[in-house]
Amino acid sequence: MKIYSRYNPPKDDGITFEKPSLTQQCFKEQCDINNILESYSQQARAMRASVADLLPPIDSQDFADISNMDDFLTAQNKISKVKQIFEQMPSNVRREFGDDPANFIAALGDSQKYSQLADLGVLNRKEYENYVQALQQFEQSGMVAGDNQSLKSDSVVSGSEQKGAKVEQSAQ
Repeated sequence: MKIYSRYNPPKDDGITFEKPSLTQQCFKEQCDINNILESYSQQARAMRASVADLLPPIDSQDFADISNMDDFLTAQNKISKVKQIFEQMPSNVRREFGDDPANFIAALGDSQKYSQLADLGVLNRKEYENYVQALQQFEQSGMVAGDNQSLKSDSVVSGSEQKGAKVEQSAQ
């Protein structure tokens, strides 16, 4: 009986294949990633386009174009402004959003919550009624509205600033 250890492992002959390989070596150059990228680069130069224009479209859920993203200071200023607006709202409105500005921003982006926002006084009631009318006209035209992102306007936030200040003044 033979005893094996870390320093005296058993001999391993490995795997041997008796049948011939099914891999076709004639496609080796076509499968090399360096050759693939070079061909895209040559095509791009010939068409006077960028390589990215020739590549297949990418699923937007996996990747994002952040080339136009704000710098750190600008992003921090925006966050500070949102917190300031949220802190100026009455306490009952803040409580509706769990005292979290992120929940408030999410509600502003959700068209299903516009009615609740109008009832709380965050949205201007007239703007909300105009939104509902535009949505009804859009649906009557036979088109599918989807998420209704195109119907939202920047006046929602400015209206919430004005309305929040009015509600706060009336509460005092």
